[in-house]
Amino acid sequence: MKLRFARTSSAGRLQPSFALLAASALFLGACDSSSGPRTGRLSLTVAGLPTGTASQVTLTGPANYTHVVTASEVVANLKPGAYKLTSASVLNGTARYTPLPDTQTVTIAKSNTPVDASVQYVLSSGSLTVTVSGTPQGTTPAVRVTGPKSFVQTISSTTTFDGIDAGVYTITAQEVVANQQRYAPSRTSQQIQVSASLTPFTASVQYAQTTGNLTVTVSGLPAGVSGSINVTGSAASYTVGSSSDLVGVRGGQYTVTADVVTDGAVTYVPNTSTQTVTVTAGTTMTVAIIYVGSSGPLNLRVDGLTITQVVQTYAGAVPLISGRDGYLRVFGRANQPNDAAPQMRVKLYVGNTLVNTMMLSKGAGVPLVADQSALASSWNGIVLGQFIQPGMRVVADIDPGGTVDEASETDNSYPASEIPMSVEVRDVAPLRITFVPITQRFDKSLTGNVTEANKEGFLGDVRRMLPVLDIDAQVHAPYTTSDSVELTSNDGNSEWVRVLSEMNALRIAESSVRHYFGVVKVSYNSGVAGYGYVPGRAAVGWDYLPSGRNVAAHELTHNFGRFHAPCGGAAGADPSFPQRDGTIGQYGFDLTTNTLRLPSSFDLMGYCSNPWISDYNYVGAMDWRASNATPDVASAAVSSTRDASPRQSLLVWGRVQRGQLVLEPAFSIVARPSVPRETGPYRVEGIARNGSTLFSYSFAGERPADAEDATARQFAFAIPMDESTQAQLASIRLSGGGAPAATLQASLTPDGVTAAVNSLDATSMSASSIRVRWSAQAGRMALIRDRRTGEVLSFARGGAAQIRASSGDLEITVSDGVRSGTRRVLVTGK
Repeated sequence: MKLRFARTSSAGRLQPSFALLAASALFLGACDSSSGPRTGRLSLTVAGLPTGTASQVTLTGPANYTHVVTASEVVANLKPGAYKLTSASVLNGTARYTPLPDTQTVTIAKSNTPVDASVQYVLSSGSLTVTVSGTPQGTTPAVRVTGPKSFVQTISSTTTFDGIDAGVYTITAQEVVANQQRYAPSRTSQQIQVSASLTPFTASVQYAQTTGNLTVTVSGLPAGVSGSINVTGSAASYTVGSSSDLVGVRGGQYTVTADVVTDGAVTYVPNTSTQTVTVTAGTTMTVAIIYVGSSGPLNLRVDGLTITQVVQTYAGAVPLISGRDGYLRVFGRANQPNDAAPQMRVKLYVGNTLVNTMMLSKGAGVPLVADQSALASSWNGIVLGQFIQPGMRVVADIDPGGTVDEASETDNSYPASEIPMSVEVRDVAPLRITFVPITQRFDKSLTGNVTEANKEGFLGDVRRMLPVLDIDAQVHAPYTTSDSVELTSNDGNSEWVRVLSEMNALRIAESSVRHYFGVVKVSYNSGVAGYGYVPGRAAVGWDYLPSGRNVAAHELTHNFGRFHAPCGGAAGADPSFPQRDGTIGQYGFDLTTNTLRLPSSFDLMGYCSNPWISDYNYVGAMDWRASNATPDVASAAVSSTRDASPRQSLLVWGRVQRGQLVLEPAFSIVARPSVPRETGPYRVEGIARNGSTLFSYSFAGERPADAEDATARQFAFAIPMDESTQAQLASIRLSGGGAPAATLQASLTPDGVTAAVNSLDATSMSASSIRVRWSAQAGRMALIRDRRTGEVLSFARGGAAQIRASSGDLEITVSDGVRSGTRRVLVTGK
């Protein structure tokens, strides 16, 4: 296009025509706007939904623009401006998928290039199946399920809840009654952590009959004369005067007490004053009370005898421990009131050899019925341990010298046959225990006070109450836990269970067959006092004495496979414990104080004061010790290989804590191999760099008995593995229990561990304090040993640790989580 100019007459210059210039400007402007786009575009990617499931993403913008996106789409012809994407959850069947993010804003400009945005859907719902079983026909249980966002449902049969929110669900159930019999759920309350999953989490409410029947037969009384019989148990009490059928009696142990009855001038004496019977759910038990009139001349007899080392039944059902002193009680009885004072002769045999004869006396008056509640009612003495041996037999005679005139001298022996009765006596292995003083918060010097000088203070109740004879107790070098927080009275920070886990790993790392008992100092005087595995060989307790001795006995009994007794609010009470009130139910005797312990005493495994131990837990602990007394293997929770000698192994350890899987760094150690002997819901596996599986073990883990979290489990294994195989490890994975898996990866840099080991240094801070440093970036954790003794001094974290050590010669192994390297370090300035 050409511009035209007009010549002016006045100045002789050429000037453009203003009209033409204006037109040109308009023309050029029109050419500009027609050369580019007038609108914009949005490319929205929708991911994470199952095939065929439509998304619900609403796009809103200028001029009331609205468009719903159901799948990935490029939205065109959008006017420039701000647009809002609002995404809603969608259902695929009953499974709910939630968008991330649920709202976002994008700005659209005039352009042919689309603006990118994305919505990622993730599964946000879970599923829970509650199985209800075991209820009798015609009953309707009420099982209540509560959960997040005010979820409340009551069910009476097996039900699956689909599409529910992730979170903790509580299932509570109450007992039901049918035909006078009671049925109780296996757990009255349980919690299930439901995570987002298409596979249902499961909970089981298993009902079982908890009551039975007790038939009491009464004979020997004249017509119209009632007996005086009391049946007492932890759950109920009954009074019986004649033969009776007691229906719907709660399972457990009951004491049947019969008193003397007088009718005119005749006294009727029961065949026994006290007997115990255990009512089993779903069965009928029978107790016979036979009265005999006291007519005729005086007659004496022996009703029974007991030898008690800790606790004993009247029938002598608790085995004795070879070599341990016992308290002998012989119960004589007469057929009428008297003031006779006969002696009692007791002969002790081992096999057919008479080893001791005891002549016992008591105050005047032979009782009409045996009475265990008063020492003065029996003939008593101490049987020395040297006479309590396997093959033991005993016989007792009342009035062996014939000093009392009586109707018959032929019924004065017990047993009546005059043949010595056998007494079960067991040999028990020594209890080998290592006390470990634990240091926490080094700056506060919180170190558990246990030493060679005071270790016996922790063993007083162990010696008095537990089925042990010889105790081999050692004190470990101080162990430093590197966590920066203290143990709390309610274990709200889970430090108690973390320290327990370290004690177990310490024991495995040291190839020990002993029980390890960590001793801690706490800054409070009321609250959590100890933790122990049930069963297992590791426990932790506080150092307050004398209460520390009761804690040690309680936690060791957990180690011997015994759960809590139902007393004082103890969690996880043993459902099979005979007495519902947590009492011991039988007579015990404390030989250290010559004190009779009544059946109303509380059991050691509850939380009630001044406890003793029941025959139920005493015999259970004795049985566990007998079946696990194998000093040549590492632990009852694991099985060793046929060759139990130490060899190159990989320490793999961790825990399940509050629904979370925790995998601690692994270490190459020389130790006795120790791998799971039983399968379970968890699995630990090692993966090589080429993707192959180097090891894989299913296991159940060890349970901290006192933990509020009933699902808590811990483990420590020494997996036999040579150095060349360990060098191939790329990762270790812990999975199971419905929780997200935990994985540790080896350093991608081949010399990563080497760099951490090469960076090690140790400096003496004081006579007993050493500071150790290493590269925290290359090494997740350091295992620090005293090189002279082989004792582990710390599992240290964070690149630095201040430990207690008397030696300046350390062996330090640094782990990147999977692989590790070891170096000897001589402490500077030590």
